[in-house]
Amino acid sequence: MTPLSPAGLEAIGQALFGQHWATDLALRLNVADRTIRRFVAGTRPIPDWLAPELRQLAKDRPAEIKTAIAKHLPAESR
Repeated sequence: MTPLSPAGLEAIGQALFGQHWATDLALRLNVADRTIRRFVAGTRPIPDWLAPELRQLAKDRPAEIKTAIAKHLPAESR
């Protein structure tokens, strides 16, 4: 398997969390947002544990979004 690149981390982070992805991802991973920025800048190696965490977040996000929509938007009339 190819290791996660800084560009890959940035692309996945943006897809998961949008514009402020680094801060939001850091909060979810319980790391400093500066750590995430260092991974992207290439000044700190991306650890092996990060890829599985990103995969799990990608699995969890659709359900979180669906729950938020169901809770905060009225049901569509049919």
